Amino acid sequence: MPAHEAGAPYRAHLPHPDYDCLYGYGEVELAGPPEAADGGERIMAVEVMAPEQAVAFLTRQGRPWEADLYRLATRLRRSV
Repeated sequence: MPAHEAGAPYRAHLPHPDYDCLYGYGEVELAGPPEAADGGERIMAVEVMAPEQAVAFLTRQGRPWEADLYRLATRLRRSV
């Protein structure tokens, strides 16, 4: 369920139900295991996948708007 549809914020300091998300893309290299700052959110997994795999994953997760963002980023990246 998207955060804005929940009955309460995930954490008290997070805005609810209004929030903003920032997306970006780039060439990355996995340099080591995930780390979180003390008191930060626990990182459960980091997955590296091709954009097409990410689109399929997000679609299966019921997150079509995010899948569309990956499609757009892929199209923009290829046009440069």
